[in-house]
Amino acid sequence: MAAALPLCSDQAWNVSDVLDAMAPTLSTSEHSRRAASASYAAAPPFPHAVADGVFPACLLRAVAQELPQSIDKQGCARGASRCFNGGARELHKSQIVSERAMGGATRLLFATLRAPPFVRWLEQLTGIAKLRPDPGYSGSGVHITAPGGRLGVHADFNHLPLKPSWHRRVNTFVYLNDEWPEAYGGHLELWDRNLTACATRVLPTMGRFVAFSTTDFSFHGHPVPLAAPLGRARRSVALYYYTVGVRPPAECLKGRCSSMHTTIFKSTPLCSPTANAAPSLPSGNEAPSKRKRGKASQHHMENPSGKPSLPSRLSWERIRGGRTTRGERHLPHPCLAQKQPAVMTPKTLTRRKRVLELCSRPM
Repeated sequence: MAAALPLCSDQAWNVSDVLDAMAPTLSTSEHSRRAASASYAAAPPFPHAVADGVFPACLLRAVAQELPQSIDKQGCARGASRCFNGGARELHKSQIVSERAMGGATRLLFATLRAPPFVRWLEQLTGIAKLRPDPGYSGSGVHITAPGGRLGVHADFNHLPLKPSWHRRVNTFVYLNDEWPEAYGGHLELWDRNLTACATRVLPTMGRFVAFSTTDFSFHGHPVPLAAPLGRARRSVALYYYTVGVRPPAECLKGRCSSMHTTIFKSTPLCSPTANAAPSLPSGNEAPSKRKRGKASQHHMENPSGKPSLPSRLSWERIRGGRTTRGERHLPHPCLAQKQPAVMTPKTLTRRKRVLELCSRPM
């Protein structure tokens, strides 16, 4: 259990306190749980959910204050464990994977993501039983993308590297970007199996939570270079969940789930701004109050946007991947017609920004 921290009141908070504050999300009625699970399973282009207000806003503000905004000349966050500058695939992306490099609030958030009550809620939401959180930080941890950075559309590695019997099944993200307008970009894009259409874009605003089922065909990324100004970065916390043993063959390339593979990157057209998504799970609107020891209390979630969140269906159908068969023809929207260049120059970046501006206008 993470060390207690004075976050949301004059008393110290630990994992149990955070879970108490999350009660409106974790302890819903059986009817609400079934409805949320059905919405998750039916969401196109593959099963997923998006929600605001899942975690106490005061905890997330404390985490955000701990994360670096400072970026060096190579586009790497200062103090990061790793920095990726692989051009078209990963550019100006930093990762913090050592808990010694994390602050107390960040460690508390990860401890909450691994806590059994949260994992049970995630199992009910996704319909995937016996989930196990990553005991370390294999690809997960704190993710920071500098201005101009990007992460190409991809399907994730499918097994925990040091435990081949662990199948990767669910990805979760918590975004930590306060006052993040559409113009900054950094949207999480969710693509269909043929990579011809982007079904959904998720703006990475403060406190937004995303969960989706991880298969060999759950293509996602944020491939458009980040347009945030200097001094800002796209920041998130990521944790992945696994099951041990067999998994449905339909989720695997050629039905071979025992075969291990690394991340599979793909080239995609430009995602249409009309694919923007709203939260698919309801959230509360009141700020949480600190419980008093030995007394029962109710905690309500704070909506970071200050606006009520309306339930809506979000973004993901199961994708099976692969190219189109001979004779098929896809006619994408004109705003989806341009391929992402392998190397971004100032000229191509300016051209892509102009296309985005045109495509964002009412048709």
